[in-house]
Amino acid sequence: MLYRYKKSFEKIAMGLLSFMPKERELKKLQQTMHIYEENPEWQLFLWKKRG
Repeated sequence: MLYRYKKSFEKIAMGLLSFMPKERELKKLQQTMHIYEENPEWQLFLWKKRG
């Protein structure tokens, strides 16, 4: 099931995004997370298997 990103998912989302080569530096990853939180045109979803 897909879940829209919420601030409570921040650590999980940052952990997953850190696997992307351009997001490995903490500063860059924090900037990206800030964009997802502030820009309504950027949407982040997390997948969680049911059951």
